[in-house]
Amino acid sequence: MKADDVLFGRRIRQNHALEHATVTILSGYVPDLRISAFSSSRGFTILGDVDLGQLRRALDEALRRLQAGEAQLAIHPNCGTNLVVGFTICFLVYLPIMELSTGLYSMAQARLSLQCLCEQ
Repeated sequence: MKADDVLFGRRIRQNHALEHATVTILSGYVPDLRISAFSSSRGFTILGDVDLGQLRRALDEALRRLQAGEAQLAIHPNCGTNLVVGFTICFLVYLPIMELSTGLYSMAQARLSLQCLCEQ
């Protein structure tokens, strides 16, 4: 990640919204669309086998519709960022629970070991 990506967070969010809207509209043109995309402060990149004419039409329509207030286009269910955030939250909730249960198990195991040593 470049320094300008951190400094220009708003620009990245805008480009990310435009990326999502473009992919959503493009998937209406191509129902079995299989692509990847990522955004930066300089724009966004689409990786995949895409007709450039369709991509341009989808981009123009996405920009027009976002500017007209269709904010729901900025959210895409298969967004990698959303998936990573969701998995991270689950992990952060799961980790303390596992640590607590492992810690209790370890304490019980240590107490049992100590009892066995004392009985000998």
